[in-house]
Amino acid sequence: MKLEDKYPDAYFEHWLVMLSTMNVEFSKKGFEEQIENYLNFEGKEEMKKLQNEVVMIVDSEDLMVFKEVGKRFDIKDVNEQTLKIMADVIIDWN
Repeated sequence: MKLEDKYPDAYFEHWLVMLSTMNVEFSKKGFEEQIENYLNFEGKEEMKKLQNEVVMIVDSEDLMVFKEVGKRFDIKDVNEQTLKIMADVIIDWN
């Protein structure tokens, strides 16, 4: 099943693309800062939707599939380690 079919709202894909345009360091601190940017642009309700989607992605063991999204959008820093850190930071947000 394609990512678009499984996650039609594409919140995490949107997060990745937005992240790539913000000149954010791909680290825990950088992702925490990006959450503040995301909240400013999208709001708490959208952040909660992103968080819920990331939980589904992790539970479905689809997180590493998003390396392909990184390649598609030429985001060089998307790899197994950074995806795991991103997911943890997003899931831990409250």
